[in-house]
Amino acid sequence: MNKLFPVFFLVLLAESTALSQAVGESRYEQLDSAYIEAAGPKPGRGGYYLYTPEESWGEISVTGEPDIIRRLSTLPGISQGVEGGLGLYVRGGNAGNNRLELGGVPIYGASHLFGLMSSVTPEIIAFSEARTGGFSASSGNFTSGLIAAELKSGHTERPAFSFSASPYIEGAYTEFSSGAFDVRAGGRYSPIPQLGGVITQIAESYSRFGGLVYDLTASVSRRLDDRNSLELMLFSSVDRLDVENERVELDWGWTSWMAKLGWSSRLDADTNLELMIYGSGSNSSQSVTQIVRSSRGTRAISGNLYEITAKCVADRRFSDKFSLSGGMEVMYQLGGFNISAFADTRVKLLRIVDFAAGFRQTMHIGFETVRAGFDLHLLADINLGRNFGLEFSFDRTNQYHHVLEGLPTGWAMNLPAPIDDEFPEETANQVYAGLFSRIEFQANDFFGAMGLHFNLGAYYKAMDNLVSYISSTNMFRYTSSSWRYDVDSGSGSSRGVESSLSLSCERLDLNLSYTWSHTDRCFPEINGGRPFPFKFDRPHILNSRAAFTTSDRTGGSGNRVRQRAGMVVSYSSGNLMTAVLRQYEGSSLPYWDDYSYDAAFVNQIFNRLEMSSVNGFRLPAYFRIDVSYGFEIYRPRTVHNLDITVFNVLNRHNPYMIYNDGGVWKQISIIPLMPSLRWSVSF
Repeated sequence: MNKLFPVFFLVLLAESTALSQAVGESRYEQLDSAYIEAAGPKPGRGGYYLYTPEESWGEISVTGEPDIIRRLSTLPGISQGVEGGLGLYVRGGNAGNNRLELGGVPIYGASHLFGLMSSVTPEIIAFSEARTGGFSASSGNFTSGLIAAELKSGHTERPAFSFSASPYIEGAYTEFSSGAFDVRAGGRYSPIPQLGGVITQIAESYSRFGGLVYDLTASVSRRLDDRNSLELMLFSSVDRLDVENERVELDWGWTSWMAKLGWSSRLDADTNLELMIYGSGSNSSQSVTQIVRSSRGTRAISGNLYEITAKCVADRRFSDKFSLSGGMEVMYQLGGFNISAFADTRVKLLRIVDFAAGFRQTMHIGFETVRAGFDLHLLADINLGRNFGLEFSFDRTNQYHHVLEGLPTGWAMNLPAPIDDEFPEETANQVYAGLFSRIEFQANDFFGAMGLHFNLGAYYKAMDNLVSYISSTNMFRYTSSSWRYDVDSGSGSSRGVESSLSLSCERLDLNLSYTWSHTDRCFPEINGGRPFPFKFDRPHILNSRAAFTTSDRTGGSGNRVRQRAGMVVSYSSGNLMTAVLRQYEGSSLPYWDDYSYDAAFVNQIFNRLEMSSVNGFRLPAYFRIDVSYGFEIYRPRTVHNLDITVFNVLNRHNPYMIYNDGGVWKQISIIPLMPSLRWSVSF
């Protein structure tokens, strides 16, 4: 039995159902809100990808909004959690092992509406880097994927404004220069909580639906002279959602914030120095109040993660073949200090080898523990010819806090926890080997110059000191002193083969990626200490993305009109779950004649369930097609964009979970067919 819901009710219902059961790197130079690529190795090697917000329009989201994170979901080695969400599992790691940086500052829990879209204004972003391996030592405290988004910078020659509107979110952005200051600011607001309240009133469902969803991102920079500049960066994101009916009241809330003050200095033509101090944090909470016969019972959980950091980075380019960077970082997080020193170097050897190495030493000082760990990164590209070569990378990474994922959905409601001697820092060792090829050729007058890029490689990743609830029901007993008794520490491993093919030119951008992988976990107190597959272990993941400019011409009025079409096709093996295989009916107790209890309660007393092994049942395969069509209209003073998108155009009922309700098997499907219309104007 399929159940499809509007997005703003469906995710809540899926959550409430689960709760009720619980009872080679390119160099870039900034130039006035644009970027130019200097000569150097191309992105796409060693798990390194680079894209701009303008390119990400082809990544069709549920809300139709451009997204700096969305494109990562289609890259090799990435498994997606909840359909349409941003809970991403990179090469077998947990969603809480990823790191999102905004202007060099980590952002925690930066998503809206249970992960349906990121909470960063896309217009303020210059470009984003995504890495699944081949990391640098300047970023630490993570073990899986890294997304680094850089804000627009440089002097603003003239004021610019833009507005956008869609059924799901409205936004505004501006950038201008005020004397010595350059200001860029953007904000968005979602009317979904209010629309949900209107719908419930019209449907007379005797329910209340409300809340507040918005985000703000801003930067203010001042150039002191030709070599020195200051920057202030601010970010805030808020989600508050609540719904109630005659039986239950559900309340969710998560916020994310960041403030950074930085100083940059160009000491000479080849040497740069950057100092920064920042604070960043997040808060998440959820509560369920059940109403039975006029009595009320409430369960609630909450978590906070924040850090205050001072960081210094210096880099020097000695020649075209050798560069060196390094620095120090002092961080206060979850009641402890992390003191780190790091260094990265890049060397070109024998004209055919591009070699990079990074080392990061960290000392963690907590209230009752002192621990030390190191990160090590090695990356070598061997260019065997003009168009192809081999690549090898090794990454050892450490994360000095835990994220307890009671319900592994990737939503922004997981609970952070500090490390100690009993639950030490999480560690991952990852090795990758593969080949790459890049060919450039002239196709024809219509397509022009084209680039063909192909990658094929394999990785192995070993993870240690992972933390998991022994049972997801334990998340409701979370307190600052008792969580250690409800979780277990264990290990995991992941192995896979990744391949990707991209074809790009001025009119066409085509990407195809395929991943075969296997990921498991092993905890002494879960599944009898035997290894079991990870919930989002998907042996086969296939993603394709196509963006094509169908028309680009100037009309008689002098207005240029560009039309573009896009399509995304996603296929993967179904996710895993622990399922009820069968039920055995028990005999009633003698003289049991109290019929005031409902059937479900009596069933739980007398009958017994036979469960599968942990994550021993695989759901049917996941398949989805998204389509889009857009118009860009260039007028003398304004640029209009109109994008029409349809997420899950086939309205396929992809299952997220199945369960038995009174002898009837039912299925929860997260996202039905979701059309969206987004209009924006800039001037």
